[in-house]
Amino acid sequence: MPGLPSPIDAPPADLRGAHLRSARLEGSAWSQAQLHRADLSGAQLTGARLDHGRLHGARMRGARLRGVDARSVGARDVDLEGATLDDGDWSGADLSGAILLDASLVNANLRNTTLRGADLRDSDLQGVILSGADLRDVDLRGALLTGADLAGVRAKGARLDRHQVQ
Repeated sequence: MPGLPSPIDAPPADLRGAHLRSARLEGSAWSQAQLHRADLSGAQLTGARLDHGRLHGARMRGARLRGVDARSVGARDVDLEGATLDDGDWSGADLSGAILLDASLVNANLRNTTLRGADLRDSDLQGVILSGADLRDVDLRGALLTGADLAGVRAKGARLDRHQVQ
């Protein structure tokens, strides 16, 4: 559409509970947006800015979040099952209780991220930076951790059977 800026810049928005299934939001800017319990399942958010936003309880199954800026995002109990988060920056985020079952986080930056109680079973975590992360009570069974940076992680109670670390 003529006259629309690219990328789409949205001021801090309150989209709590919004239904944005399969939305095409590549490169959009949602810094500080309130997306609690929003449904973004299957949404295309490649290159989007979600930094400092709130995604608590959001449903984002199968969403494409490649290369997103999600620094310091609050996303407790977010459902990212089967989502692609490759090459994104999630440093300092709170992903406590997140469902990341069968998700791809290849080369993602999760430095100092809180993942306490998250489900990362069967996820692809190759080359992920997890240094300083809180992995207490995280389920990593079946996750591929080849080349992952695990320096200084807190992992008491984490389930790591059937994983691969090289």
